[in-house]
Amino acid sequence: MKSFMYRCPNTGAMVQGFIVAEEVPEHYNFEPEDGPYESMYCEMCRQAHIVNVKTGKVLGEEDDDPEAVNSD
Repeated sequence: MKSFMYRCPNTGAMVQGFIVAEEVPEHYNFEPEDGPYESMYCEMCRQAHIVNVKTGKVLGEEDDDPEAVNSD
């Protein structure tokens, strides 16, 4: 299981996300800022967000969030 952090765009709170994978496959790495995006259920706002598991960026966010990073 791999964990990462992202900022909930609705509440502004940092949320820990998890994916079941040993390692994020290389074929997801088109560009450093692209993919893989996964749908995550947010415990803070109880909605789904599409989150980049490499960078922690939420799809549709206007600003890059320096705190939303992987916990490698």
